[in-house]
Amino acid sequence: MSRALVTGGAGFLGSNLVEYLTNRGLEVIVLDDLTTGSMENLRHVRRDRMRVVNIDVRKTGAILEYFQDVDVVFHLAALAGVKLATRSPLRTLDNNIQTTRSVLEACSSAGVERLVFASSSEVYGETSTCPMNENVPLSPISSYGVSKITGEFYCMAFQKKYGIRVSIVRYFNVYGPRQSAKMKSWVVPAFISNVIEKRPLIVHGQGDQTRDFTYIDDAVKGTYLVGTRSYGHGEIFNIGTGIETSVLDLARLILSVTRSSNPIIHTRPRRFHISRRCADISKARSELGYSPSISLRNGVKRTYEFFRKSYHGKMSRQ
Repeated sequence: MSRALVTGGAGFLGSNLVEYLTNRGLEVIVLDDLTTGSMENLRHVRRDRMRVVNIDVRKTGAILEYFQDVDVVFHLAALAGVKLATRSPLRTLDNNIQTTRSVLEACSSAGVERLVFASSSEVYGETSTCPMNENVPLSPISSYGVSKITGEFYCMAFQKKYGIRVSIVRYFNVYGPRQSAKMKSWVVPAFISNVIEKRPLIVHGQGDQTRDFTYIDDAVKGTYLVGTRSYGHGEIFNIGTGIETSVLDLARLILSVTRSSNPIIHTRPRRFHISRRCADISKARSELGYSPSISLRNGVKRTYEFFRKSYHGKMSRQ
């Protein structure tokens, strides 16, 4: 493939994917309304291989022209985050479903043959199976999870009806440089920003809830592998590490890595509480050759350095 389109390409995951694709010689079109994304995220990307269009992806008629002669579409655009889903459930649901429908209609009209849909481990909800493989029954408990499972069904329906070769990626707690700490929806940047600003690390509940923390570079490589596979479309892949870490252990690790003495404060559990979450990545390993290579400690170090430099850069400009 030589030409890709990335929706949500100015966001955290999207911008890292765009950079990865352009570094491999692809021409990339980025569609993003910059509501949560930022042009700052794309400042390291080669301009001669990237075109950025500030546009609302929900409007099929407006975006259709950019889907012409595209080899693969990576659909990442979405409203995301536990806090946003809790505060604005209907907005999250409506926006994400409309966006996915619009992208699928554009792919069908333009004759795009390959689509990678960015789903989430949120579709699994609370389950007794852990690690969880792609065949575990789905029971999302947030509007974000519901929007993602609806998007998956939409994709499969369009594949059957129009022949679009669809692959679905379910990400597990991706973190790393460029992730926003503003909304406090993502625990790694929230903890790190609190360390830098000398504030306590807030742990919801006892902190024994577990997650599979996936460094951004591994998530991007997994996404690329899914997008370049030439067989078995209609498949779903977990992209994680297969390693279960409690939130309390994460907080302690971040304090250790940053050599900080910030206190850890426990507060009440979140409304959408999932006790355990960890990916079974055996399918991605066997079918894609996917193998995560960044440990949590090294990923936290890299993320901390990014946030530290960004923070001091902002302070020096004030």
